[in-house]
Amino acid sequence: MSDIPDIDETLAETYRELRAKGAFGGDFGEEPPTPAEPPAAAAAETPAQTDDASEADTNAENTVAEPPDEGAEASAENGEEDAAPPESAFRPPWKKAALAEFEKLSPGVRAEIERRENDFHKGIEQYKAGAESSKEWDRTVQPYLATIQGFGVTPQRAAQELFKADHLLRYSPMPQKVGMLLKIAGDYGIDLPTLAQGLQNMAGQQAWQQQNPPDPRVQQLQTQIQQMQQQQFQAQQQASQAENSAIDDEIAAFAADPDHEHFSVLQPDMALLLQGGRAKDLESAYEMAMRANPQTYPIWLAQQQQKADEERRKKVQSAKKAAANNVRPNGRASIPAAPAHRTMEEDIEATARELGLIN
Repeated sequence: MSDIPDIDETLAETYRELRAKGAFGGDFGEEPPTPAEPPAAAAAETPAQTDDASEADTNAENTVAEPPDEGAEASAENGEEDAAPPESAFRPPWKKAALAEFEKLSPGVRAEIERRENDFHKGIEQYKAGAESSKEWDRTVQPYLATIQGFGVTPQRAAQELFKADHLLRYSPMPQKVGMLLKIAGDYGIDLPTLAQGLQNMAGQQAWQQQNPPDPRVQQLQTQIQQMQQQQFQAQQQASQAENSAIDDEIAAFAADPDHEHFSVLQPDMALLLQGGRAKDLESAYEMAMRANPQTYPIWLAQQQQKADEERRKKVQSAKKAAANNVRPNGRASIPAAPAHRTMEEDIEATARELGLIN
């Protein structure tokens, strides 16, 4: 037999000692033990006291026998957990009839629906990001899809092989890099002798440059020449911009003149006349465009008639003034013979000749 006491016996003995001391009074539905009374006091009890004590014991047994209210205990234990959640402004995107039923639900159920809706939308956003990434991948691969399919591999496999080749060319030992370059040249149909000739030329140029470093004075002169060329280019550009600005100002002033009210209509025709050298300035280009454009020709013709009438009026006034000053001895004024009557076209032509518009 072992000297170590059995744990079950130790627990049982400890329990009996604590129970005898009243440590479990009221717990586990038990009544605390009644301490023993002296024999003399027990003998002194009257029959009435004994009956009262019996009735009290009976009531106590009945009271202890009643099962506890589990709902009340659960409510007391949960406390704030069963408290109704605060009202929320959340309304699910349901149809009107279903939304009316939602309004009838308890706040706790509505809060759970809101949580589930929010979780659903968060999941949708995650899937949306993945879908956008997939679409971007498809757009990137699309131009090269025929070549990839020709090799009988997936785009993912093709990308993996490309990244693998890049990694080897960057981080492999030099002999492996050279071998891989030769393999790539063969795979892509590059003529190796031509490649070797090109590499030899490049190596020769590099060797010559190393053996014949450039003269610092030559580099300085080249730098100065480049700076002068840049300054000259900037000066020409500034002059061109100033000239264009002056031309723009002249055109704007010409267009703002009330006598050039049809400039917006005639501007394309004027540009062609000036570029072709047929017009020497804006005024002549405007006049020629007025005559050539069917929309403005009648207006130009009326203006010419108005000018001819004005010239005739001035000539008549000048003739009258001259006649008033030219008086014969008999007191009569010598009136020159009036010119023969001409048509409107003849007057316009004569006026145009006087103005130098036609020969």
